[in-house]
Amino acid sequence: MIERIEPTNRLERSTACSDPRIGVRVYDYYNGALEPEDVRAFEQHLIQCSHCEKVVLELDHIYFSLEDAENERSQNPDNSGQDRLRVEQIQRVWRKRS
Repeated sequence: MIERIEPTNRLERSTACSDPRIGVRVYDYYNGALEPEDVRAFEQHLIQCSHCEKVVLELDHIYFSLEDAENERSQNPDNSGQDRLRVEQIQRVWRKRS
């Protein structure tokens, strides 16, 4: 079961994106499919939008859970002929606020 991740700024908890025109591109951002100027605009949006921040954090959690599962599989080679899960890390500039 995947643990739910709460937004870092609890005062700005919202159930909807503060600017849906930008927020709709959250998956493109996460997958590295935005142009450099769009990346900068989206990262500025992330500073103010707790909803999109939460989505990115949840995607990170899923990604790292899959990576952990792959590492576990590689340490336990009893895969009974099943295909191996391949996880590749992508480079992003934005990271969770501290």
